[in-house]
Amino acid sequence: MMKRLLALTALSLSGVTVMGTGPVRAAETAPAAAKLPIRVVVVTTFEIGKDTGDTPGEYQNWIEKFPLSQTLPAPGTDHDVMHYNPELQVLAIASGEGPEHMASAMTALMLDPRFDLRHSYFVLAGIAGIDPNFGTIGSAVWAPHVINGGLSHLVDPREIPKDWPDGFTPVQQPPQRNAAPASAFALG
Repeated sequence: MMKRLLALTALSLSGVTVMGTGPVRAAETAPAAAKLPIRVVVVTTFEIGKDTGDTPGEYQNWIEKFPLSQTLPAPGTDHDVMHYNPELQVLAIASGEGPEHMASAMTALMLDPRFDLRHSYFVLAGIAGIDPNFGTIGSAVWAPHVINGGLSHLVDPREIPKDWPDGFTPVQQPPQRNAAPASAFALG
């Protein structure tokens, strides 16, 4: 009985609905015509204030200038709403900062039966800093690697060895005596 319960739970979590005649994917149970077609999903991480009408952050410029005129409720996202352009089939979402917020917002979006995301492109539109020796304000940069600062390990500033430029250590390893600082592992 326990094995059957675990199997049904696993199927449920993988997006399969178990019915009397056999498993049917949840996406197949809703009529395709009722789903909003999405060509592009624009994902931003934050907005400074309101979604419109004040100082813009990442999200507001997409809403006002693209424009994304239709507002859709979106529980589980940073602002509890998404914005959509039905003519261009573009959807924008503010996920919230950090991997936890991004994971919950993307999960909410992927499991939302209102959208047909089978042929969608995803654009992550984020604001980040850059070393002025490598780029200027407003530079467009495509990063070959992403660093998740939420998972970084940092030595107490009072205990950083004098020959280290910073206190960062590799994430998946404990700090080692005489180990090189994380900046020695910088990519690029």
